[in-house]
Amino acid sequence: MLFAHLFALATMGVGYGAGTIVIYGEVKNVQQADTPNSIIQLDPLCTLMGDLDPSIEDNIIAAVTFGGDVSRIIEPPPVGAKVICLLSREDHRLSKNAIRFRISNGIVPYFPKQSDGKSSPAMFIVTSFDDPKVTETIENVRKFRAKDREEAEKKAAAEKKP
Repeated sequence: MLFAHLFALATMGVGYGAGTIVIYGEVKNVQQADTPNSIIQLDPLCTLMGDLDPSIEDNIIAAVTFGGDVSRIIEPPPVGAKVICLLSREDHRLSKNAIRFRISNGIVPYFPKQSDGKSSPAMFIVTSFDDPKVTETIENVRKFRAKDREEAEKKAAAEKKP
């Protein structure tokens, strides 16, 4: 029964919510743990969605789960790899350690399908910022957030009217 619950969590799509951030970054370190959660250290190079400023947050430490049974992220990326990942902020009041971010183990509907053609994990390797997966991610995020953008434009227009 426990595994069924974990499988359901792993297959859920991940959407946009407060504290959701998409970054392009470089992997600095990966610590495999005995528990399902591992720790990844990232150098954020730019933010594609959300409220993270890479000039302030120059070192991100996030909890992440690897492995096909629990996570759509099959294996850890190598140190030095450039990745796109979806981060969620951890509530620091609930965290027992210094981890302030988590990388989802589910499917991200606005991320590109990977080489297997099935999964869209919350973290994937890209070759550079010129990689077509970066452009595809940006376009998908724009489509996904179109309604939010329209609402913000309407609100700004309404505020301009006397």
